[in-house]
Amino acid sequence: MAEFIEQTEAEQGFAQHWDRFVKPNFDHYQQHYYRYLALALGGFVAAAAMFFIGAGFLLGGEGSNDTSLKIATLVLLGLCCGGGYLGYVPLKRLTDASGNQLAQALNAHFKSWITPIADTSSLKDSGEYLQQEGLTTAGSVKISSAYEGETKGTPYLFYNCRYTSRRSNGNNSSTTVVTYLIIHLKLNAEMPSAIRIKVDQGIMNIFGRIFTRKKNLRLANKAFEKRYEVYCDDLDHAASVITPELQDSFVGMHQYFATGERWFHKKSEISCLIEDDEMILCFSGLDDLTGFKLAGRSPKKIVDAAHTAIRQMTQIPFIVENMREVVPQLHHR
Repeated sequence: MAEFIEQTEAEQGFAQHWDRFVKPNFDHYQQHYYRYLALALGGFVAAAAMFFIGAGFLLGGEGSNDTSLKIATLVLLGLCCGGGYLGYVPLKRLTDASGNQLAQALNAHFKSWITPIADTSSLKDSGEYLQQEGLTTAGSVKISSAYEGETKGTPYLFYNCRYTSRRSNGNNSSTTVVTYLIIHLKLNAEMPSAIRIKVDQGIMNIFGRIFTRKKNLRLANKAFEKRYEVYCDDLDHAASVITPELQDSFVGMHQYFATGERWFHKKSEISCLIEDDEMILCFSGLDDLTGFKLAGRSPKKIVDAAHTAIRQMTQIPFIVENMREVVPQLHHR
């Protein structure tokens, strides 16, 4: 699973984009950043030193009654503070402006691959249906960042779905918000029955089978069996779709995303619904992929965050490509 994400065409394309549009401005930013940082730190350190040295000298030394010395000390203290402030203000402006500029470049590059979806009403219905099927958490549904695209002939659409639930107990109340990245893939033909792949809930699976009246497919892949439960109406059909290759892919995706090292250090669980002519993948705990905020960071942190953002942006098309390899029923132009 990790092999197809390490060095991708998308990352190579972004490297060209960085060199052409971002790197000249970033080099200018990096040069001025350290100048302003040195001025700010030097001023504040000198001011702190002047404060402690001057306070000790004036309060306990021979110059404690010398008015002119007090004034001179205060003037020097003020000059040092002013120098630090004069370095801090342009430093903050520089980091904010450069971070925003880089974020805009990232977003512009990412959105050049995809097309916004204006009407999200059907996606909200889909989010509510996934909730009813037990593939997502419960709560009111809000859709954001809905886009459609195509990678190597395979069309897809994705969006962020936010589930908000509120609980009250007397005077106390709590709000829980869980976000999902949801990816829709079209199939070549309608499936004769629905298949649901859920994270294994242990003893709770018994109640799931009782209340949903769905059959539980048992599979030979021990790693997949340990992590997931497959619910279906037709065991033979489910066995033909949940191939060993698809099982390996889910295990690989879990190992890749559940470490919390991707997606800005957030762990993610994966569930899936295969029904009618669609395959829907749900990744929990993921924020808006198109809303990068990089302002207020040092050059090194900006570069690290940019690299993480690039990897984050490239996940969707390569998840789609991986699914195309292991699900023959996926629509391909």
